[in-house]
Amino acid sequence: MEIPDTVAIAIQLNQEQHPTLLINVYNTKHTPQLAELRTQLRKHLRNNTYNGVIIAGDFNLHHPLWNPPSYHAHDPEADILIDVMSQIRLKPMLPLGTITFPRAKTAIDLV
Repeated sequence: MEIPDTVAIAIQLNQEQHPTLLINVYNTKHTPQLAELRTQLRKHLRNNTYNGVIIAGDFNLHHPLWNPPSYHAHDPEADILIDVMSQIRLKPMLPLGTITFPRAKTAIDLV
């Protein structure tokens, strides 16, 4: 993938199973980065079969899907991330409300 601050690798433990795609993202807010990620995933996943897909990183985005219930911020860019997740049938691995950014008592680092 040719997206700034994004690294993707495919890991295959043996030749009898498909590889797992692991993507690490540092999202800079107010850039087209997540839209580019969505485009690249659509193109790349159409032509490849993976045992699983894991996307993790510092997304710098707030949304009720992952923030604690008392934190009401909602970054519009988070909707692009949710769109990406739903299109490739991903779900958050961290339980709702898991604090990953202790200073602000919120979640911006996601898996």
